[in-house]
Amino acid sequence: MSTYKTQAIILRENDYINADRLFYVYTQNYGKVILMVKGGKKIQSKLTPHLQNFSIVNLLIAKGKTFDRLASSQILHYYQDIKNNFEKIAIAYNFLELVDKSTHVYHPDEKIFNLLVENLEALNDNRLDIIQLKNLSNFFTIRFLNILGYSLQLYNCLYCKKKIESNENYFYPRKGSIACSKCLPTKSDRIIKISDDAIKVLRMVILENPQKLIKIKIDSKLSIELEKLITEFTKFHLDSQIKSKEFIAQTINP
Repeated sequence: MSTYKTQAIILRENDYINADRLFYVYTQNYGKVILMVKGGKKIQSKLTPHLQNFSIVNLLIAKGKTFDRLASSQILHYYQDIKNNFEKIAIAYNFLELVDKSTHVYHPDEKIFNLLVENLEALNDNRLDIIQLKNLSNFFTIRFLNILGYSLQLYNCLYCKKKIESNENYFYPRKGSIACSKCLPTKSDRIIKISDDAIKVLRMVILENPQKLIKIKIDSKLSIELEKLITEFTKFHLDSQIKSKEFIAQTINP
């Protein structure tokens, strides 16, 4: 039986038959993989203690007919501050749920793995306030969708193609684009007025890493606007309902 090694992040886990357990993991080299852990539901299992949420683990995996099997595991890095904070746990689960519901097994993309690592590291910072936490969740969504190919078009008008100026502009969630006031049609899909500051921040989200993004000074008004824009955009590009996002919206308020 052939084996392979890789780093991974645990996305979720489910009970399987008898005492076995299935772990859905996103790996650095192979994309999402479903692992069967023999006896994984047993308290005395030697393999499951290292399969911790909010951590990076080294895995040795044996190829299988139906599911690959976990041969050994070792925690490489554990994000303790996330585990100790209710709001951070909710946001971390949002990262994991987005990736789990939007990726297929054995479709590797190291950018997704790196995005998870970068955001877990940023989330583990014990100096973050509630607004920064909410922003980190929203920014992760935009960056993840960008990797999937659903990129925002924020520099030129959707219609006249002229450079967007500091003026009255509107955001089209379905298209992920901006239209200037001169080109605004009378009948269209849902549109949202977008501030100049929101445009600037969204442009930065695509270019900067999470550590830099959380340092941007964003007040509660702008944070709420960004969340509305991003929520509307994701409605058109994610096939599945993200339950963790709804939970965050209901329970974590600046």
